[in-house]
Amino acid sequence: MSYHGGYYMIQEPFLKYNLHEHTAALRRPVSDEILDVCDTLGRTPLSINEFILDVCQELSDNSETLGNIVPDHQLSLPPNVPQDVWMDMNRAERMAIKADRERIHSKNATTRGRREALTRKLNLAHELREETFWIPHCPDFRGRLYPQSQDLNFTNDDVSRGLLMFAEGKPFGETGAYWLKVRLANSYGQDKLTFDQRVDWVHENHVSILDSAINPLDGARFWADADEPFQFLAAANEYRNLAEQGDKALNYIPINLDATASGLQHLAAWSRDPVAAQVVNMTDSDIRYDIYGIQAKALNELIERDLSASEEAQNCHGAVNRKTVKRGVMTIPYSVTPQGLREQFIRDGHLDELEGSKIRNANYLRDKLMESLGETIKKPLEVMEYFKGVAEALAHADLPLTWQTPMGMTVRQAYWRHNKQEVKTLFGKAVLWNEEQDLGIYNRKQTMASSPNIIHSFDAAHLQATVLMATRGNNPITSWACVHDSIGVHACEVDRLNTHIREEYVRIYDRPVLHEFHDQQARQGVILPELPDYGSFDIKQVLSAPYFFS
Repeated sequence: MSYHGGYYMIQEPFLKYNLHEHTAALRRPVSDEILDVCDTLGRTPLSINEFILDVCQELSDNSETLGNIVPDHQLSLPPNVPQDVWMDMNRAERMAIKADRERIHSKNATTRGRREALTRKLNLAHELREETFWIPHCPDFRGRLYPQSQDLNFTNDDVSRGLLMFAEGKPFGETGAYWLKVRLANSYGQDKLTFDQRVDWVHENHVSILDSAINPLDGARFWADADEPFQFLAAANEYRNLAEQGDKALNYIPINLDATASGLQHLAAWSRDPVAAQVVNMTDSDIRYDIYGIQAKALNELIERDLSASEEAQNCHGAVNRKTVKRGVMTIPYSVTPQGLREQFIRDGHLDELEGSKIRNANYLRDKLMESLGETIKKPLEVMEYFKGVAEALAHADLPLTWQTPMGMTVRQAYWRHNKQEVKTLFGKAVLWNEEQDLGIYNRKQTMASSPNIIHSFDAAHLQATVLMATRGNNPITSWACVHDSIGVHACEVDRLNTHIREEYVRIYDRPVLHEFHDQQARQGVILPELPDYGSFDIKQVLSAPYFFS
């Protein structure tokens, strides 16, 4: 018997879950179509990009941190404080010393963990060198597809993605070279430009890109400043092959198309909000909108307005750019809490160089970011509140939230309370947590998780529908590199992929999805919040939206 695909001797549960079973508690919640998609991704033959492996290995051996390679050294702890000096210190001084040592311990532990992960990746890549292999995929309880391999997969970091390529090479064809150049620009951080501007950027940096491929370590190292250095370097190597071999060159690396703030795109589709749809590139405009840049500008305008009346505004003045707001804007569709937004500003280091209290500065930026978003994504926020209201109404009746995705998957969100049991063993106590429906549902968790889980399930359904339709017919796309809202295929297949992405999105949303969802929940016999009004956006504009996925 012959077999082509992923692992088949290791038994794993197909539907992934953690402490809460959710959808896994249902009988056959996954449709046959989703099973087909999982098989399709698992059938994609892959191989190791030996060019990237050799570069990564040399950097690792030399302990160079180029391209985000993790250093092989630990920070030194400050010298111990003499006992007599310690005894004379006050509480604040002791806390400061402890905090400094804790910071170094924490950073060393993080570095050590990342270094170990890098070593595992490189060792596994060496084992798989010159081999063809496959990565099986399984859904979580929302339908999002995840690879089963731990270290080498397309959902992992830049090193992992750079090390992977399709085992089958394909000619670039008529437009493949164009999309390779777009991929080069994207991975360098030039994805805010129009497509033609990205191609022009590649032409302007032609010599530097070739130097990166020919002399990655001994040349100018232009590639090391890329946003995704090893993916850029992999693309640069194929650009070099294309320049040297012309039509004989083959494409092995995936050319990915990425959504623009996919969470907001889905909420704009649910709400039909024309303003939100425009800033996340769902319209047929030739302008490439950058919602993070737009919100950074809006936030700066509010800071300017408050300068005379707010100390925090003065502290934050001139310190806000698109990176400051990007994470917050990305996570708002997934119900990030006010405290979570504040912590993002602090942990991401955006306030490190500012005067004044970090807490007060973070609170100020959080409040002004939400204010600036009020008009931009007004209707998406209304839909989020509606989802929360539905989940809360059901939770008060101890009913889970259940819905159907466009790909026929039944999704259940059920955060039942847990019963804690302690078991004594020879090695100490072990704690077991078991779901107990008799204890009821965690109301707050059920409410806060509703919007992100619904959006994730529809995002997953869009990916699944795209893969499914692109693999049907006489000329199916057979090699895939998928990361939720980023879809990669061979360069010669990108034009067809663009069409399938847009057609399937319109197929999903060209219907009253909000009313259908409401009708599903109304069958539970619980009084639900009123539906928000639809906006005027025509979802069919997505069919001709050039930067919807780019």
